[in-house]
Parts: sequence; C-alpha cells; structure tokens
Amino acid sequence: MARQANRLLARIGTDYSGHEQARQRDRAIVDRGTAPLGGLHFALKPFSRNRGEPGQEAMSSGAGALFVPHDPAGAFDLLRIGDAVSSRNVLAAIHDALRIGIRR
Repeated sequence: MARQANRLLARIGTDYSGHEQARQRDRAIVDRGTAPLGGLHFALKPFSRNRGEPGQEAMSSGAGALFVPHDPAGAFDLLRIGDAVSSRNVLAAIHDALRIGIRR
C-alpha cells in the first residue's frame, strides 16, 4: 500500500495465486491472513527418526504408534503442533501437547 495524492494505492491479491491488482481507494482494511509457521519443523525433518510423520491412528484415537519410524539412526522424534500445523489458538496447541505427552 502506498499513498497516491490524497488516496491509497492498494495492491490486492491472494497468497494462493500470483493474481494481483492495484487500485486507488480512500481507505483500506488489511487482512494479512494466517499461515502455519512450519519452517523449523521442515528444517528438522531430515534429522528425526520419524521424518516428522505422526501415527495417524494415535493422533486421532489414541491407539497405535505415535511416531512412524523411518530412520532408527535419527536423533529425535518430531511432530508439529499448534500454529506449526495451522492458525489456531493456544488451547489447541496445549491440547496437542497434552495428547502427545500422555502417549509418551
């Protein structure tokens, strides 16, 4: 967004495509949206035993293996929780951590 005379020149687009338009407006409401913050998870995946893959049955019902073994030589098990999965509130992250902690 930039000032242009007594108006705003707003770039309007989406994160899901390269489509973007520039339009002059008197006012603008900015919604930056939310995206998962998974960068650390993806950086650590190659070093983990489970390559970041959870046991789907364990995550949904509490039964089965919590981690899917891929590399026994890996240094740790890795799962994404909270905002690393999707934009959620702190209670969702606490709930994820509690489910994982109970299973350990």
